[in-house]
Amino acid sequence: MSEWEKANALKSGVNSVSNKTLTASQFIEQKYPETSQLLRELQDMQYKLFCSKQQDYGSGNISLGGDMSNENDKKFAMLGITIRMNDKMQRLLNLIKEDKMPNNESIEDTLIDISTYALMTIIVKKGVWTK
Repeated sequence: MSEWEKANALKSGVNSVSNKTLTASQFIEQKYPETSQLLRELQDMQYKLFCSKQQDYGSGNISLGGDMSNENDKKFAMLGITIRMNDKMQRLLNLIKEDKMPNNESIEDTLIDISTYALMTIIVKKGVWTK
C-alpha cells in the first residue's frame, strides 16, 4: 500500500494493516500520537489539580450555599463560575494583547483554570455537584 493510500485509509478511519475500522480515539492516537499523549497528560494533571483545590475550598465555593437540586441555585452557581471564567479570560486577553509576561500564574495555568471552570459548569448544570 502506498503512503498516499495509507494516509487516506487513516483519514477514513481504516487501519491499513487489518482494514478494520478504528474508533475515533484509536484513529487520533495513531495519526497524532504526541498530541493525544499530551492531551491525556494535561487532562490527568487538570483532574489532580481540581481535586487538590476542591479539597482546600470545599464544595461551597461553587454551590455558594445553595441547593444544587434547585434550578435557581444551580443558575446562580453557574453565574458565579462564569464570572470566574471571565476574570481568567480578561487576564489572558490582556496578557496577549499587551504582549506581557505574567507576574503570577503562567498562561498555561490560566488556560487550565478556564477549562476546569467550563467542566465544573457542566457538572453543576447536570445536577451532580456535591454528589
